[in-house]
Amino acid sequence: MRRNAIPAVPVLLVLVTLVMAGCRGGPAPDRQLLTEAERTAIADTLRRISREASQTFDSDLDCAEIADRLPISEGFAGFVAQGRLMELGGRDDMVAMCRAVKQDRLSAHEEIDEQIVEVLSREAAFVVTRGVYTVNFTDGRTSSRSQVVTTLWARPAEGWQMVHLHESWPP
Repeated sequence: MRRNAIPAVPVLLVLVTLVMAGCRGGPAPDRQLLTEAERTAIADTLRRISREASQTFDSDLDCAEIADRLPISEGFAGFVAQGRLMELGGRDDMVAMCRAVKQDRLSAHEEIDEQIVEVLSREAAFVVTRGVYTVNFTDGRTSSRSQVVTTLWARPAEGWQMVHLHESWPP
C-alpha cells in the first residue's frame, strides 16, 4: 500500500502557531545564525528524543514512570488527538490520560515512514512524523492506522522539551 506524503495542512497549522507565538514572544529568531552543522545536530537530537518519547509511551512501564520520563515542559497545556483537545494540567493529568489510553491495550508500536524536523532556532523546532500506528488490544483485536504526529519543541536551560503535540489519523 502506498502512503501519501505528509499532508501540508498539519505543517501549515504548526507554522501559523509558531509565527503567532513568535509575534507574542518578541522578535523572531534569526535562522541565519545557525550553521548547517548546528542545524543538523539539533535535528538529529530531536529525532532521537522523539523516537525515545514514542517508545517510552508505548512501553510496558507504569504510566507514572512514563510521565516522569517523557520530555514534556511544565507549560505543556495538552495535545490534540482524534479531533479534540485533551488538556493536561500537570503530571497527574498525564498519568490519568496514559492509563485511559492504555487500559485496553496489550501493546502498541509505531512504524515511522517519514520524519521531518524543522529547526527554527537554537531554542525552537517542530517535528512531523508520518507512519503506521499498530495497537494490539486485550480482546484480541489489532488495529493498524496511518498516523501523522506533529510536535513543537522548545529548549530551556534543562534541555529539549515538548510543548505541544497534535496527532491526525488520515484515511
